Amino acid sequence: MALANNLATRIARRVLQWAVGLYPPDKRGWGEAILAEGDSATELGEALSWMIGGLMVAFRAFFSRLIHRAAAKNEPVLIRSVQSPPPLPWKLALTCLAISGALLFVPDLRQALSVTSSSWRAEFAPRDETAMWEKLGREAEARGDAEAMAFVAMRLPDVNGDRFDTAVNLAEHAVAKDPSLTWTYYFLAQRRSDTRFRGAPRPELAQYLEEWDPKNAVPYLAEADAIASAHSNDPQWRVWPNINSPRPEDVAHLHGRDPQWLELMGRAFAAPTYDAYFDRRLDLDLRVMQRLSMVDPQRAANAYLFGNRLPNIMNLREYASLRVGQGEEAERSGQWEHAASEYWAVAQFGQRVCLGRRSSVDIEQFTARDLQEASFRHLQPVLLKLGHSQEAQTVAYAAQLQHSENDEARALGRAEWQRFFTFSLLSGMVVHLCAIVFGASALAMAILLLGFALKRAPRFVRLGLTYAPLLLVASAIGLLCTYHPYAESYRSYLANPSAQDRESIFNTLAVAGVPGEKVWIFPALSPTNFWWFVIAALGAICMWVVSRGLRPRHA
Repeated sequence: MALANNLATRIARRVLQWAVGLYPPDKRGWGEAILAEGDSATELGEALSWMIGGLMVAFRAFFSRLIHRAAAKNEPVLIRSVQSPPPLPWKLALTCLAISGALLFVPDLRQALSVTSSSWRAEFAPRDETAMWEKLGREAEARGDAEAMAFVAMRLPDVNGDRFDTAVNLAEHAVAKDPSLTWTYYFLAQRRSDTRFRGAPRPELAQYLEEWDPKNAVPYLAEADAIASAHSNDPQWRVWPNINSPRPEDVAHLHGRDPQWLELMGRAFAAPTYDAYFDRRLDLDLRVMQRLSMVDPQRAANAYLFGNRLPNIMNLREYASLRVGQGEEAERSGQWEHAASEYWAVAQFGQRVCLGRRSSVDIEQFTARDLQEASFRHLQPVLLKLGHSQEAQTVAYAAQLQHSENDEARALGRAEWQRFFTFSLLSGMVVHLCAIVFGASALAMAILLLGFALKRAPRFVRLGLTYAPLLLVASAIGLLCTYHPYAESYRSYLANPSAQDRESIFNTLAVAGVPGEKVWIFPALSPTNFWWFVIAALGAICMWVVSRGLRPRHA
């Protein structure tokens, strides 16, 4: 079968025809000869092999013309062809190696290599830091370091409750040493409210927190969440009410719940402040990690994303629906003052939640604005009945404001995701590509130097030393430039973690990924997985081509 009788071989011929243009004018006959010889290939494997060889010769001639200039342009080809091979480009190689070595002294480049290599290593063996946390806990306890003990205590237990008692003991020692760290009990109590938790209940954690911070709604919510989690397998417990107009049967069902749960939720809605201690934990985490010289972009991003433990949002909505439903019942019986107090309780709780958070696109903020909007809409006619026309007009405007703020927050969230998918992922892929090329170039240089030392494949060594050093420098400069914005964001994050915006953390995740959280969305969108897909696709194509080339052909 001739070269032009098969689609793949026709493509190979077109490629070789294009490659003829890469040769300098005085050597273009070489490319035409290779193209002519290709017609004699009768098998697919032979045609592809000839095409690859022809491309290598063409590119070598093309780049040799760019890098190495002939001493005399008018020198006959026959005279040059009998000369000895050109010397190895040691000056080029040593210069490029020196430049690359100098660039490695730039902290941003070293950080970029560390972050990208860590994300790739995590694909093979996700790091289990349990032993490290246990060791740090013992060391902190031995030297009486309260902050380090609290830091380890919040990280030591897993979702199933393993090492939970050890973590509680560490936290108790930390609080005994520094009572201002009592807020760490909240994060341990929230571990207990996880439905996957199988450890022993420790209700005293939330109670200690309530005694230490009685004006904060969050400790009461934590204890109420623990009660609700005990009923997680009870289908009769959960209700899905409509906050704007809860059904009477849902209100009756909620009113018949555990009296302790109702009391705790009522105290939470009446508390004058709302603070989930996220800023305190973030500052403590990064401060201790920097002091122990164990901070890196992965851990920093992990501290921001998974250090925040929210109260159960569904419990908030259910209890708010109960209060709104009770307000409607009071309206039907003409108890306008009582109805107003029920609606005000829900609205003011939503306002306190908004004051206690930073980002307008957090789920807490959406929920808090929904609570305010629903309660204000119910409150307006009640205030008119009571003769408070100006207050009624104010809450009507407030309801419209909360609705528009939620719409703006949703638009902002969509814009963040659009930028993430269109820019951040692409930028992260470029960072990983530069890191891959840098590593491959460094490996190629090592192989070339070893081949030279063993005096093997001199032509391969000469060709490699011409291009590999240039590729090494180009990839180092590209990695430094593409990773620099991430390094700047990381430095500003460490300087003021509480002021960092969520989108910057998401952008960091596009490069660093999240260790140990394989079920989350960002590792699935990581450039590491994209390049795994590219490698797998190229491998599958190569296997298909080889299998087609080795397939027996019938006459």
